[in-house]
Amino acid sequence: MPAEHSAKWSTSFTKELKLKTLNEMLGMTYHISPLRMKMLRLGLPDPKQWQTLAVQRGCDHYPAVTDRVGDPGLSILSNEELALSLLLGELPYDPQAIRVSAQLLSGDVNIFKILRIAELERLKPLLHRLAKDILSFGLEHKNWKEILDVTFEKDFPDGVLPHPTRYVVDQGNYVAENQRYRILTPKRMAVREL
Repeated sequence: MPAEHSAKWSTSFTKELKLKTLNEMLGMTYHISPLRMKMLRLGLPDPKQWQTLAVQRGCDHYPAVTDRVGDPGLSILSNEELALSLLLGELPYDPQAIRVSAQLLSGDVNIFKILRIAELERLKPLLHRLAKDILSFGLEHKNWKEILDVTFEKDFPDGVLPHPTRYVVDQGNYVAENQRYRILTPKRMAVREL
């Protein structure tokens, strides 16, 4: 790993800025992430770039947080990898990154790939909590139902993760109650846009 990236990603760098990592906020430890190393190899050292890339790939409910990012393509960096990279514990705490990740995971993704990566990255309890929050509105969603069924629950401190309403769109009181909430999903992107 290039020296400039290792300095940027060191725990001391985060502490110098007095930023807490997501895992510090959740009371968890973290490890050296293979997924983070892949992002560095792809020339994407800044987690804000990852959010912007997710926005470029259809998570346009949220604003881009950096200038446009060169997309390496889905064959090199899948949406599953991009979404889970936004949940890595060693990243500075950023609730918007969690919400962007949830939107990307609500799209057309491979659940088996998500679960395999989540196991390696120690993200299964966090995915369980996201699935539980998203499905708490009585909505049906195949991805989140499968994630909920095969992951395990862990208690997290109150107020750290986004409120469940941040993963859905409230369509108001003028629609039928069973249609009021809609899970945020990425807009479909034409291949030429990627």
